[in-house]
Amino acid sequence: MSYVVVVVEVVPVEGRREELVDQLRRNSERVLALRVGCRSYFIDDQGPDGPVTVLTKWDSEEALRRHLAGPTAAQVVDSLVGLLATPMVPRIVAGRPAAQEGPGGPGGL
Repeated sequence: MSYVVVVVEVVPVEGRREELVDQLRRNSERVLALRVGCRSYFIDDQGPDGPVTVLTKWDSEEALRRHLAGPTAAQVVDSLVGLLATPMVPRIVAGRPAAQEGPGGPGGL
């Protein structure tokens, strides 16, 4: 089975890191509740001076496209206005799992 992983490193506005991470958590709950092909949504907060990285795993490119074309994606972006010091630049990785079933499903995520 193939999948798509989206990786985005976000840079918070100074003094708004906690607010940004809280909003990212709310966004993850919203996206996962829709059950539109998003298998997992991880937020990796490396602390006050490190990056905040968001990783999402999608069933397929088509599932990601449907999400991006829908209203929830626009709401997610709008919810981050004023919290980001730089624009988000997603990196999209498509592929097939290199390993057997891992702790988070195929490919380990």
